[in-house]
Amino acid sequence: MAKNNKINPNTIIIIIGIVAILLVVSKLDLPGGFSIFPEDAPEGGCAISLNKLTFPARETITGTIQDGPFANCILYVRLTGAIWTTLGTFQLDSNGYYSHTEPVNTAGSYEVQAVCTDNEGISCKTDTVAFTVTPGATTPPPADDDGDGADTGGYSVGYVIDTFSGSGSLPAWTNDAEFIFDLSGVDVGENCRLGARIDTYWAYESSAACYLPGVGYEAVNWKFYDSTLVKVWDKTDYSSPSTNDVDLCPFVWDGFTPWKLEIKQTQNMQDCIIDYNYNVEIYVCGCD
Repeated sequence: MAKNNKINPNTIIIIIGIVAILLVVSKLDLPGGFSIFPEDAPEGGCAISLNKLTFPARETITGTIQDGPFANCILYVRLTGAIWTTLGTFQLDSNGYYSHTEPVNTAGSYEVQAVCTDNEGISCKTDTVAFTVTPGATTPPPADDDGDGADTGGYSVGYVIDTFSGSGSLPAWTNDAEFIFDLSGVDVGENCRLGARIDTYWAYESSAACYLPGVGYEAVNWKFYDSTLVKVWDKTDYSSPSTNDVDLCPFVWDGFTPWKLEIKQTQNMQDCIIDYNYNVEIYVCGCD
């Protein structure tokens, strides 16, 4: 007699459950390459605070995230009512805190929020915190005093247009970060050129965690891009701590494409945490 192979209804339920879990997990942006958005994360015990809620453009703001020890967090920012943009991904310290400082160059009303996942895989989102950036005060550039009538936009060689600075950490599962420098409104005329003085620093939090037998120590690569989107500075540091102090001239500023600084761990070692800071001074480096 032929055997009647029936499917157990409980098996069907289990299969459906597994599929549902995979569909949910595939939306998480966590170690393993998944993605999560603030709208999808449950509210929980994590929190975010800012050191100020109103300030002029081109100043920095510091946000502090709080959750469980070593939780992995994604920091989001947006103009009020717009689409969320990922500002960075960070790992909290052993006390469950992380602070990040970032310059804001454009006036407007903003919102910031963080999504965190603790060591047990439980996700939560912070409250949304709003802050306002007012138009920054402007200082007239020095006049062209050489009397040659050159089109310099009123600037003279050596004049500092703006300074950008920041600091942070690269967690093991997010091995790069980028920083945007918006020079909107800057016009040095046809006869002058912009340059940048770039100072960088980085160091291991633990040398032991940044070494693998047969591989060596983790290294860090810096890149700087002007408006051409072609890297104009590319430097890899192989020892910790490392500093760079470079003066680069000229760069291309097309009037609308921001400049960018990138930092990246070259080996992406799982437990290696890099602390870094940077200072970029934009100035008039030459005029005809």
